[in-house]
Amino acid sequence: MLQALSVDPEGRVAAVKLAFGRPASFCEDVRGVIGCESLEAVSLDDGRMCLWADENAIAAGRRVNVAASRLAEYFGMPTTVHGTAVVTGYDEAGALGLTWLQAGTVGQLLESADPEAGLF
Repeated sequence: MLQALSVDPEGRVAAVKLAFGRPASFCEDVRGVIGCESLEAVSLDDGRMCLWADENAIAAGRRVNVAASRLAEYFGMPTTVHGTAVVTGYDEAGALGLTWLQAGTVGQLLESADPEAGLF
């Protein structure tokens, strides 16, 4: 299993390691990648993945993340994401690493988003 993918407002995608299985450490890791204090979770792919974002991003003046917003829209959760986002796997037990198939699909979708045009 891959760990997780992050995407910043400029559309740069990176693999990140997170402390899955330890909720407090996991949240601390995600907040560190995103650069925030409070997390918001958006369910993707019928609950098999989760997009994590800064709950207070608008108030903090963070830029719109077109790629992450389009990813959420693609999976049926239209929302505007601000700032850096992290995508993980997810199941009834909580967050987990992405499978290679999930990572490939998410990576392709994120990389095909045009941050300037706001389109895939």
